[in-house]
Amino acid sequence: MKILVCTPCIPSKQIINSSQSAINIQSYFSLIELKKKHTIFLQIIFDDNRIKTQFEDYEKKLLATLKNKKIKILKPIFLSSLNSLTYRYGSRRLLKILSENVIFKTYKLYFKRTKILKKIRPQKFDRILLYLSPESTALFYKSNEKRICFEGDYHYQSFESNMGKSKLSLNLNSLLTYSINKLTLIIWRILYVKILKDYNNILFASFNIFNLFKKRLSNSDFIGTLWPDQIKYKDESSFKRKKLNI
Repeated sequence: MKILVCTPCIPSKQIINSSQSAINIQSYFSLIELKKKHTIFLQIIFDDNRIKTQFEDYEKKLLATLKNKKIKILKPIFLSSLNSLTYRYGSRRLLKILSENVIFKTYKLYFKRTKILKKIRPQKFDRILLYLSPESTALFYKSNEKRICFEGDYHYQSFESNMGKSKLSLNLNSLLTYSINKLTLIIWRILYVKILKDYNNILFASFNIFNLFKKRLSNSDFIGTLWPDQIKYKDESSFKRKKLNI
């Protein structure tokens, strides 16, 4: 079976750079496990926060390692390098507001999907797995192929959390900013469920999040985090104990 896996980073066996996180390791071992029975193609989609399109030396080594594992790597997509909306979607001022909006930055690929899907040619794959990659959910929304989403946090979780931490004051600018953010959050909540309903299967890493959405997403299941069994942790007695103030 040919499987296209979309990730927001370069999968890695271990953390070798401060910019990496758990998703690098989880996605690596997931690819290795899938590779045992299937032909794997990897589409890396870097989010809008990454400006550089050149790879660091350590990233080149990671890509070389994946190729040595017989994983076929498609040309990476850098969201920050993609042009914003074209004028057929609205006026210059409206386009500027939209292009700076957090929802647009996350789901930007929806507006580029026709062009990009022509290059990827998803119809040649038997399955498409979107691995903790909100950006790719917009790309494959309404696509005809068999699509599976592996979800960690829900897409607007950080935005919602930051809103809860922000202080509201009774001045015009503060009220206006709060109102815009509140409207953005409402729209994003609706879009999130709408997009995921379109997918064949949604696999949640968090039981709490699965429990939160299971009534609205009948196509969802809880499978937990995909930490590899190969990673062994030291006995707790080997760790230095120190006083912790909370």
